[in-house]
Amino acid sequence: MYTFMFEEITTIKLIKRTKERIDNIRSYKRESYDDILQKILEILNVVRVDPDRARSRLMQIDKEREFNLKEDGDKKKSEEISKETGRLKEKMLVNNSKFSSKLSEKIRQLKGIKNNK
Repeated sequence: MYTFMFEEITTIKLIKRTKERIDNIRSYKRESYDDILQKILEILNVVRVDPDRARSRLMQIDKEREFNLKEDGDKKKSEEISKETGRLKEKMLVNNSKFSSKLSEKIRQLKGIKNNK
């Protein structure tokens, strides 16, 4: 066992499907399982006393999740675009290099033809 900020940390066994369900309710990519479970327990405790407040908390969590996932998606799209741009630039450099080589070869050939005349 490790200690983290004066708290003991433990491991728990979960069925794979349960872990997937927990993963699906993350509000942001790096949210810890402890944070997720704390949130679930908070909502369960509130729902007993004030179901409307619990419902509004769930709606707030959904909004946070949508915002964060959109932001993550935008970052991924941006990263994908950067990678694709890099690949295209690399391809253009290679093609440019091949074109330059072929052009130089053609020029040499033409000069050789002119010199022979």
